[in-house]
Amino acid sequence: MLIVSSGEFRANQKAYLDKVDDGQEVRAEDFAKEPDEYLERAISGEEFKRRVLTHVRELFNTSDATRMKMYPNARVAE
Repeated sequence: MLIVSSGEFRANQKAYLDKVDDGQEVRAEDFAKEPDEYLERAISGEEFKRRVLTHVRELFNTSDATRMKMYPNARVAE
């Protein structure tokens, strides 16, 4: 049995269908559905938003004189 990606199958459809005609079994699979190693580190949109807002609040609510000079009226909406 020959297993190819769905994109590879679409790109060379005639060649793979000829192989099927010759009796060879061909299977096209979508490899993107397999778990990704980065998926374990992924965060949700809500978690990302929470982290960003926390960081922005820390930046603007600090007593760092340089930041306060640059953004004297800056406040993060609650």
